[in-house]
This record gives sequence, structure tokens and C-alpha cells, in this order.
Amino acid sequence: DDDAEEGECGEGDDAGAVISISTGPDWGKEMQELLTKRKGVMRLSAERPNTGEIGTGGVKQAAEDVATWRSSEPIRVRCLLGRKGSMKSVAFPLAKADSQAAIDQQWAGFKAAFSQPNSVLLFHLTNHYALIFAWRDWLDDGRPRRQILTSRRGQRPSAWLDWEEVRKILLGWGGYHMLQLERLVGEA
Repeated sequence: DDDAEEGECGEGDDAGAVISISTGPDWGKEMQELLTKRKGVMRLSAERPNTGEIGTGGVKQAAEDVATWRSSEPIRVRCLLGRKGSMKSVAFPLAKADSQAAIDQQWAGFKAAFSQPNSVLLFHLTNHYALIFAWRDWLDDGRPRRQILTSRRGQRPSAWLDWEEVRKILLGWGGYHMLQLERLVGEA
């Protein structure tokens, strides 16, 4: 019908159509986010701080923000390794069904990232964030052995983890990742 005003259904149109109108923020969702952040601040301020509410995305954002606040060179943070689909833009996504060739490629990517100047690797392993201090690989009766040096508790280099265990940890929960933090020298 030509006399129907814009937005109205005239005769012959889909008279039963439902029109959705946005009326502003989702206050329930906003309140939940606020309370989650407040809980996170309280847990970080405790005698034994806990990053459970922060997650990899929060660590990534905080690292990038620190450089900005200090007016120093920017820090680029990328998710180097993590379970496929766990985070956007994982450089080397892992899956339980990975072929040996895929695992070899993940190891090679890890070693290349470790070797980058002005860069560190941060491993979010079981309820703990820790630096990666070294890697080693060798043949044991013709079988490749691969390990990283990190810490299970505290921050001192204290534990050599087999690459298979590293993969098992990363595949065990979508929140576990290995991050590469790189200071972008000369880009302040």
C-alpha cells in the first residue's frame, strides 16, 4: 500500500513481522562485567594474588598499556601457541589430532619466536604464568626429544618440561596460552 508510512506494515506486507529495536545497554551484562572486574581487582590485591579473573587477554592488554603509560617503546603481544579456536589470531594453533608435521612446525615456530631480539615468551600453564628461559632438543635412540625450561612455581628457572607436556597443558583448557611479548625498538 502506497499510503503506509515508512516502518509500518501495510496490507499485503508481512503483517506478523517482528521488529527489534535497540533500547540501550544490557544492564544485566554491564553489571556482571563490573562485578567480575571488581572481583578481579580484589583477588589481585590479596596477600596471595590470583589472576583467575584476568586471563590471557587481560595480560596482553596490560602489557601493551604499560608501554603507553611509561612513554616507552610499544610492546606487541601475540598469542604464539594455544588451543585452536581458544583465542583470535593464534600464530600456531594446537589440536589433539595434530600430525607429526604440524607438531614439528609448532616447535620450529616456538624456537624462532624464542630467538627474536627484544622478545620474551610467557607461558600460562596450570594456574601459573612463567617465563620461558631456554629450550633444548636432541635425538634419543633416533627419537626427537624437545624440552623448555620454565618454572612450575615461583619465577626461577627450575623445571624442564617435555614438549608433549607443554602441548598437553595448552590443549587442556582454552585459557592456557604461550604469549610472545616483543618490545618494538625505535617505534616509540
